[in-house]
Amino acid sequence: MGFYAFAQSQETQGDSDFQVWTEFTVAVPLSESKEHRRLDLLFNGVLRLGQNRLFPVDERAGIGLEYAINKNLSLATSYLYRRSEPVKNRTDYEHRLRFDATVSKSFRYFSLKDRNRFEYRIRVNHSDSWRYRNRLTLQLPEYFGKLKLAPFVSDEIYYDFSSKQLTTNDFYIGVSKKFNKSQIEIFLLRRDSSSPPIRKFNAIGINYKIRL
Repeated sequence: MGFYAFAQSQETQGDSDFQVWTEFTVAVPLSESKEHRRLDLLFNGVLRLGQNRLFPVDERAGIGLEYAINKNLSLATSYLYRRSEPVKNRTDYEHRLRFDATVSKSFRYFSLKDRNRFEYRIRVNHSDSWRYRNRLTLQLPEYFGKLKLAPFVSDEIYYDFSSKQLTTNDFYIGVSKKFNKSQIEIFLLRRDSSSPPIRKFNAIGINYKIRL
């Protein structure tokens, strides 16, 4: 409750935006076994449009490895390059090193997935920093007849070790659909943040992942 109250108190002080998020991931299997163990090479690209005028505000490219130990636990490490211009004439560059541990569990009527991410940010013209991100996702079974869409809700919090506080909260609601080895997600997002220059915004997004 304290973080949400803080975010709401900051709303009137910061700028707002509406953004469009797109992300594309290709997973190339390097090894696989019947015991669910597998190692994937990941290629990732992100484009986000904003400034209330569909301007490229966030461009990313990354590469990584993901190891599925079993059906309930996976580990990943990745590198990401990011160029951003959240507001006009303010361009930032950074490199990110990420380490993930994801736990998932399926129940009769829903499934839960908890991704824990430690992220080291090497930023040009800003201090480097460590950040912890936790994203919890609840997914329901497939609905809507032949469409077979699976609704989900998700919440992600960001903790910055430099400032020693929660800085950002992302709330997602959307649907996902599987196509053989591919999966697509369409979602709405609400972000509340204590970090300038954009302290709050809404977004619509689409993520597409294909495993070769």
